[in-house]
Amino acid sequence: MISKSLGLKMINVNILIWLLILPILAIGQDFVKLDTLQEAPIELQKLINNEEIIAVLSIDITGDSKSDYIVTSRIVENEYKFFEYWVSADFNILRRMEVFGDGIQIRKFINIDLDPELELINAIGFEDGIDYTIQDFNVITGELKTILYFNPIIETELKDYWGYPWDWTKLKINQNNKIKASLNHNIERDGNITIPKNQKIMPAIYFEGNPTQEITVEKIQETNWLIINEIVEKSR
Repeated sequence: MISKSLGLKMINVNILIWLLILPILAIGQDFVKLDTLQEAPIELQKLINNEEIIAVLSIDITGDSKSDYIVTSRIVENEYKFFEYWVSADFNILRRMEVFGDGIQIRKFINIDLDPELELINAIGFEDGIDYTIQDFNVITGELKTILYFNPIIETELKDYWGYPWDWTKLKINQNNKIKASLNHNIERDGNITIPKNQKIMPAIYFEGNPTQEITVEKIQETNWLIINEIVEKSR
């Protein structure tokens, strides 16, 4: 028979072990889905009445559990000039920016911090180089601020691969909003990419996915689970 005191010690040890391995038992977080609307609501048509609306996506950008809108429009007099509007559920324009149709432009919406607004994980560039960034959106000012340039890694059971954005399925992040990352690596980037002046290192950020190009990465010495603010701070 196990004594009561010994049983309590065993329970405490089990709890401690569980707390130690919890970051390892992370579940990748899915990116937030964007829904395509077949027709723009009348309110959007009235709001953007001097431009041709060519696409409307629905997503909760602001984190208030209401569907906001991402609208792509085109200047009627210039069919090659496009704009993107972020519009709140109550039809206030949060942000307007010019967009370009050439090159590689892949972005994923996800919430990785404690504020309700979504963050963006971007892959923007051309065949000779892609910039990978994380951007934070300020719903009050409408500012979309780039807070980090990074190297994307897709982790599999056997190897780590270079994480091309079309292969991402989830971000490696645990229940405490800690992201699997490495600030101790010897990854060398070439091509036409941005070298951020305010970062001493581009951290490696881990994703789940199915690598379609088997370019392995073997120059990572150490990984850690860190919240996004820690990754940003340690990169500078």
